[in-house]
Amino acid sequence: MGTGDNHKLDDLITEAKASGGSERANYQILIIELCAALGLPRPAMSAEENTSNDYGFDRRVNFKHPDGTTTPGWMDCYKRGSFILEAKQSAQTAG
Repeated sequence: MGTGDNHKLDDLITEAKASGGSERANYQILIIELCAALGLPRPAMSAEENTSNDYGFDRRVNFKHPDGTTTPGWMDCYKRGSFILEAKQSAQTAG
């Protein structure tokens, strides 16, 4: 496990709360900065061969359906044997 930096983490939380930005525009920056604040390795550059992508962003996947068909898709962030992260926008609109 990494050695975290509480100041970096607090700054990241403040910046993320203030952004109100879109999921697609910000999730990679957020994850990279979160890894830095926690003292953990960041996701790697993706290789052309999908099976080589053990820890990275936008990993290709085929979703299997009960009728046997598949639909191509993407996992926002993936680490083999550890987690799959699907980023979602959480900003609330005034209302």
